[in-house]
Amino acid sequence: MDRKDFNQLGIGIDDLIDAYIQTVLSVIAIDKMCQRLVDDGDKFNYDLFRALNPDDALLSELTL
Repeated sequence: MDRKDFNQLGIGIDDLIDAYIQTVLSVIAIDKMCQRLVDDGDKFNYDLFRALNPDDALLSELTL
């Protein structure tokens, strides 16, 4: 696809750059959260996860 194709979709170069930056920042945030949820001994921190997301059904699926 070239610039003309994106213009037909109504997506400008600024939109593409914005989407790229948001994607990169989201991946960094997810990576940092994963590092907090797994301790140095490679064990999942269930208490922290429950504090961040009190969903017992999801937690029970993770513990399978």
